[in-house]
Amino acid sequence: SLAFNEPQARYRLASIATTATRDGDDWILNGRKGFVLNGGTSNLLIVPARTSGDTDDERGITLFAVAADSGGLACNAYATIDGLRAAEVTLDEVRVSHDTVLGETDNGFPDLDATIDEATLAICAEAVGIMQVLKDKTVEYSKDRSQFGVPIGSFQELQHRMVDMLMACEQAQSLLMWAVMASESGSADNKRAVSSIKYLVSSAGRALGEDAIQIHGGMGVTWELDVAHYFKRLTAIGTLLGDADWHLDKLASSSQQALTGAMFPLAMVVFFAGNQELLWFTTLFVDLGCTLVLYRLFGKVGLQVAIAVAIILANLQGPKLTVIFGLQTSLGVIYYSSIFFATD
Repeated sequence: SLAFNEPQARYRLASIATTATRDGDDWILNGRKGFVLNGGTSNLLIVPARTSGDTDDERGITLFAVAADSGGLACNAYATIDGLRAAEVTLDEVRVSHDTVLGETDNGFPDLDATIDEATLAICAEAVGIMQVLKDKTVEYSKDRSQFGVPIGSFQELQHRMVDMLMACEQAQSLLMWAVMASESGSADNKRAVSSIKYLVSSAGRALGEDAIQIHGGMGVTWELDVAHYFKRLTAIGTLLGDADWHLDKLASSSQQALTGAMFPLAMVVFFAGNQELLWFTTLFVDLGCTLVLYRLFGKVGLQVAIAVAIILANLQGPKLTVIFGLQTSLGVIYYSSIFFATD
């Protein structure tokens, strides 16, 4: 089992407080892992530990292969909501030899990061399959279950819900295929693709599961019906390896970097080309990029500052720029209201 998650980390992969201190030819491990899938039944644990640097540094993480019966290692196993097992693992002066080091000392983060990306794709593929099964079972049930003398599938409101379920399945399948292709090809969009599919199955997948339960009625939450178990597993996947808010924030961060990286050079090109009308249009996107930076650095206060600056500049620059900065302000408010404020 991979024992990477720690209580203080939330979903920050590099947040490793477990320490490994060199003692001759051995290493002494101390720390706690908060959520280890199948940790109570594994005979070998892959433990990322910090051998140098600060808690959140990517550099300074080393991977160790630690036997589960090592002295000082304790597991507290428990059941998860989806019927699987996990454990809290405590390392108290656990001594391991240098031969247990996997890869390079202080440089284990790239391997850990790549492993988590592949694991995220794997559970997303499982989630897409569950979504498809829930959709099919719900459609089938709506044809068999009758109310007021007709199948409930003939009710327009339920038809709308099942169409939404179909659309969510199709979107998830398409995103999953893109994410797998990006991963296999080593594309620069790999991480964006992984976060995109994980966000979708965590958000749309949960909504789909809730609709499946709702259409099945009271029997949808009974253990005798497999729909309930599928939904529990889908719910667990939604929070595993980053929930919807976490991956949405990662997507927003990468989009902000792409926007601010591209708009400033474009503005300079347009400026020196002497196209004043196009310069005004480009100014809108450059200023929106500045607004993004201010929000990421200072939160909602940064957004308020950006809006205030836009209003001042609009008053100073005349009617055309008034329109530009006014539009910038509106776009900024809409953008953050629909994306960033949802993650707070």
